[in-house]
Amino acid sequence: MRSLRLHSLLLALVLGFGSFQASAIDKTVDSILDIVIQELSPELAPAKPFIVCLIEKNGDVEACTKSFGGGYLDQAKGEAKDEAKKALPFDPNSQEVKLVLAIVNAAKDGKWDVVIAKVGPYVARAIVCAVFVPPGVKSFGCPVIGYVIEHKANLVGQVLAKLKSNDVIGLVKLLVAEFDPSIACELIPDSALPAGTSVLKDIGCSVIGEIFAGAKKIADEVAGAVVKGADAVENLLFGDDSHMPYEKYYGLYWQPWYHYGTSLCLGKNCEGLGNLNASIGGPCVSYFDSHNQYKSTAEKTCGDMRNKFDKEVKSFKTAMEAASDVYKQGAVSTANIWAVSDWGKGMSVAWKKKEFFAQCEKTMKFKFPFPAPVPGRCELIKKSPIYKNPAYKGMLDQQIAKCQSDAAKQVPSPTAWAYVCQGPADKFATEYAAAKQAVEDSVKKLEALGCKKEQKTVSAEPKLACSTYEGFDACKNAYGGKLPCSLVKNKADTALAEQILKQLGTKRCKIEDEIKTVPCLKKDVTMGVTMGSCQQPEKNIVCSRPWKIDQCKTLLDKLASAPGTAVWCKGDPTGLALFAVQSKQAADIVFKLNGGVGSKAAPGTTQGQAGTWKPGTSSNCKTIWDPLSITCGKLDVLATYQVSLPQCTPDPNKDGADAPCLLEMLKASLPPDAQKIKGVFQGPLKGSSPEVLAPPPVLVSPPAGLPPPPMQNAPAGPAQPMAAPPALAPPPALVPPPTLVPAQAPAQIAPMVGPQVPGCSPLAGQAGQYACATREAYAGCERLRASGAAGIRQCQSTGGRMRP
Repeated sequence: MRSLRLHSLLLALVLGFGSFQASAIDKTVDSILDIVIQELSPELAPAKPFIVCLIEKNGDVEACTKSFGGGYLDQAKGEAKDEAKKALPFDPNSQEVKLVLAIVNAAKDGKWDVVIAKVGPYVARAIVCAVFVPPGVKSFGCPVIGYVIEHKANLVGQVLAKLKSNDVIGLVKLLVAEFDPSIACELIPDSALPAGTSVLKDIGCSVIGEIFAGAKKIADEVAGAVVKGADAVENLLFGDDSHMPYEKYYGLYWQPWYHYGTSLCLGKNCEGLGNLNASIGGPCVSYFDSHNQYKSTAEKTCGDMRNKFDKEVKSFKTAMEAASDVYKQGAVSTANIWAVSDWGKGMSVAWKKKEFFAQCEKTMKFKFPFPAPVPGRCELIKKSPIYKNPAYKGMLDQQIAKCQSDAAKQVPSPTAWAYVCQGPADKFATEYAAAKQAVEDSVKKLEALGCKKEQKTVSAEPKLACSTYEGFDACKNAYGGKLPCSLVKNKADTALAEQILKQLGTKRCKIEDEIKTVPCLKKDVTMGVTMGSCQQPEKNIVCSRPWKIDQCKTLLDKLASAPGTAVWCKGDPTGLALFAVQSKQAADIVFKLNGGVGSKAAPGTTQGQAGTWKPGTSSNCKTIWDPLSITCGKLDVLATYQVSLPQCTPDPNKDGADAPCLLEMLKASLPPDAQKIKGVFQGPLKGSSPEVLAPPPVLVSPPAGLPPPPMQNAPAGPAQPMAAPPALAPPPALVPPPTLVPAQAPAQIAPMVGPQVPGCSPLAGQAGQYACATREAYAGCERLRASGAAGIRQCQSTGGRMRP
């Protein structure tokens, strides 16, 4: 029969698959999901609605599994539920489903570093290109995205922003600043550039690197005196009768002014560049005019050089400004990173600004290697044969002086590199100061959670030593784990045990310290690192109720984040043994109140007229989640069976009763609102706050509902109101069950509630009198009576001796 029901359930579940419809989802997320499934796990195609559900419900697998099953999984129980889950066309808890979910969430949130790390550059490029690059710029946007993913993935977000806003000029600047300038030329076609942006195209396609490489080659030749012999020097500096090659002259006399010219354009919007061109161009015309060129030809030759120099200098200026803008944007992230890594080291904003500026300047020098002046070139003039001719020496000495003066001017102050780094450095200083303050504010919050700064020596790295697991968790999660966090384990375990005990309460639980010997690694001068033993202090939370032990374990799993905690949840053997006896007592009382007779476990007993055991004829009385708390629908049965029970005291912390007690008397004495007991547990709690603990196990059948108010159906007259007993300490010894005496007519005996006396039973119909089974119990009763405990008037031993 069970197999038939299971088969029907699985069939209904399978038929329900086709009708399952995912709710509406953002088109972007839908497209990402399609690509990820297609590229990674095509077999997960049937799981798409399920993954959509996970996205909407923040990864709640159980909820989505139930939704996917059309309610059938909710109906299933035990083995049937497990079999029903297996019938799904995919494993809802598989790593593949989790991976797809993680990728989709990361992509929709723009966390491209996570996407690339999980799926690699190929799939990442497919997602970005297909979903995020606008249609109008896909022709060059997709290649750019592919190149950036391969070479500098942290720029994906910036590139996408440029593409989405159709900022092609900004995209060119970004590429020029971050990569070799030729990359912009290779990836972005002329047709993509707006009209009038030829200068930007020149940045990428004039091959700035090659220009600087050529200039450096000429400078190195002069500086190293690569040429040999006086004639070679003559040709290098002046050429022979037929002038030197144009490229050589340009390299010797125009290119050394790149840096100065670029500086004029950066700082003064190119004011003075015309005068510079004239000062270089005049000697140029004279040179070519005197070397077999007509003056008009020489003017054209030098005019072409001037135009080329003018164009290149302005390109350098544009490229350096673009690089500065990008560096300024990076100042924010750099400031945030450095503020965290610098915590506790006493770094000033001024010092860090200087460090940032130096890094920026170094980067700009690398990207824009302006040829350095070569004063040695001036000295080469003296090696020329004509210098030895007295007729020319005076004139050449003037050239040497001018050459040296020009070399001094060719490196401006401030340099072009320093000029473009000033803005990013100012931005960095502002952001670093704010980030540094934010880190200090965060550390203050961590200090409140038990994390303190620790620095053993001046040269040692500072760290946050956390003496609580809560603080250690918060420290690790702050700033992506970049703060130097450590756990002071012994203190953290002590704080953890106290935290758990505070939530469990001290009535049923306590902390017991224990020292254990555990294996550990030790350093030895001769043997090196060897295995030895160490003393490990442990904190045992010992509880005398089963549900408190379970609650303790739940809290421990939740609160102890670091592995190897020395806090344990254990049972109190004495307390649990007493609880077991008392639970049996309560069960026997319920059995008796429900009409049961005898004990089924007694030897030779059988059910029926011939035996001494008979089952209960009623379900009027039951125990609740606490096996010691008894509730009865009709209270007249207590008088009928001569059972006297103390009333249960309020129990907001779910500690459970000290001994079998009657719950209805408590509820009847409270206002209607207070009768609604808060926190009645129906099963394990999920996602609850630490103050709400897991429910205790139900050891007997729970009541179907809250019983009616006590005595509402009892006959009027005989029953007397019961006074609340005084609070008593927990019993020091096992308590025998209350005396069950033969039944009498309800009209003659009223139910009685009195204080509990360990080992003694109240005498029926004799208020305040107790019969004690042992000498120890009798002595305890006498001590209570002598102390003035309310409700104890007389104690009687088994020998019948009474003491007033």
